Amino acid sequence: MSEANERTYFDQHARKSPRNSVRKYYAIAKRSHHYFGELIRTVSTDKEVLEYGCGIGNFSFELATVAAHVTGIDISPESVATARRRATSLDRQAMVFEVMNAEAMAFPDESFDVVVGSAILHHLDLERASAEIMRVLRPGGHAIFLEPLGHNPALVLFRKLTPSMRTSDEHPLTMRELALLKERMGVVEYRFFHLCTLLAIPFLKTPFFWKLVDALDACDDVLFRVLPPLRSWSWFVTMDFCKPGIAQPQGEDGRTRAGRGDHLFGLD
Repeated sequence: MSEANERTYFDQHARKSPRNSVRKYYAIAKRSHHYFGELIRTVSTDKEVLEYGCGIGNFSFELATVAAHVTGIDISPESVATARRRATSLDRQAMVFEVMNAEAMAFPDESFDVVVGSAILHHLDLERASAEIMRVLRPGGHAIFLEPLGHNPALVLFRKLTPSMRTSDEHPLTMRELALLKERMGVVEYRFFHLCTLLAIPFLKTPFFWKLVDALDACDDVLFRVLPPLRSWSWFVTMDFCKPGIAQPQGEDGRTRAGRGDHLFGLD
């Protein structure tokens, strides 16, 4: 990661996002973002939480309603300043925002119960980032991320046509990189989203748009279960890592989280 490039881009992003013109198309990603939000909220209850790459406090303010304490870090001074002003205006005492390099955090080892991040890992050196996340995470703690994937040809084309909407350092994650993160961060559960739902974009302004999105989300569930290789063409993936140290809970089927995660990944 080029720290200067990322800082400059996201300082500008804090003032005016270059993606405002296409923001409406992200409506089809409602399900993945809702799932991620509910997951991190549940895991963060009464915990000390780090939002990794917090921007202007993307999820920190929601998590502050349930967590014991929330810390947000970001490379962008302008984003952090905005988050601090918002926290002050809302009189949120159990929140701290810091300018910090996510690949070299200043926190002591085992500082947090939960680390969360949305669309941050694909900006970073995964070797350095994963090591830092595991270092500051307490045993038994969760690291939960929502990230874009980079295999779908339609999305690859869109990204090539819109280079100004992203930094020169970033790239959507590949399945090989997901495997690398699993190797570095241990027990993981994946969930993949949005392949068929991309077909809803032309119908954005129609009265049946949301019903169509729901139906296509259901199609994705079936496709990803029946044809695991198609998961690589999804737009987003959630990853829930758990640092070893406390016995892992079992799912309803009696399988461990690691088993369920491998199945979602198409590895068993």
